[in-house]
Amino acid sequence: MGIGLRSLSDMQPIYFLPEDNLLGEVIIPCLRVTTSYDCMTGFFHSAVLREMAPGLADFIARPEGKMRLLASPYLTQKDQEAIKNGISTAPDILAKRIEELYGSAEITVSALTRHTLECLAYLISVHRIAFRLVLVRDGLFHPKIRIFSDGKDYLAVHGSNNLTRSGFTTNVEQVVISRSWLGNEQEEVVQRLRTEFDSVWSGEKTNYIRTYELPEAFRGRIVQEFLPQRPP
Repeated sequence: MGIGLRSLSDMQPIYFLPEDNLLGEVIIPCLRVTTSYDCMTGFFHSAVLREMAPGLADFIARPEGKMRLLASPYLTQKDQEAIKNGISTAPDILAKRIEELYGSAEITVSALTRHTLECLAYLISVHRIAFRLVLVRDGLFHPKIRIFSDGKDYLAVHGSNNLTRSGFTTNVEQVVISRSWLGNEQEEVVQRLRTEFDSVWSGEKTNYIRTYELPEAFRGRIVQEFLPQRPP
């Protein structure tokens, strides 16, 4: 069997966190064999990138590896600054900054773990992480969906945890795994999740959802108006 999502047979159909090892059994292995990673989450905190570093560094090292992230505008001040640096600073300047901090401009496991904010800014600047923010009229943007693809198959991780460190390591959460190659019902679930992600990403759901690209969100003070009262 080739290296791809189908090679990852050692995972459960459902996970209860923090007892089950979702990161070690699903997220990190999937990042190591896929070429695209789409994530739709209520809250994002950059500290989670440190937890994902062993797989995320491999994912980023592949030229085709690209992550699309949809999240609410509830970002910490530090995350806001990193994102603004990524959309306003030249990539070579950010790469030099990483090299000064770490000794190499490559995004390695150690670099992600030790200098997460600098790496996040750089990855945004070179379009390896595409980030859009979402507002919901009279409500919260609250889905938690992760979709991995190796170019042929799809695997979806969907449940209650946000893309935050606590969402993976300390909160009590429940997550389901759906694989497109395991029958019609799972394929239908994965396809519905893919369709939903793409419709929000493209801004099609204008009747109650507004999707902002990063420059627009900062220019319009969308992000500043939704600074969290506490870390998500």
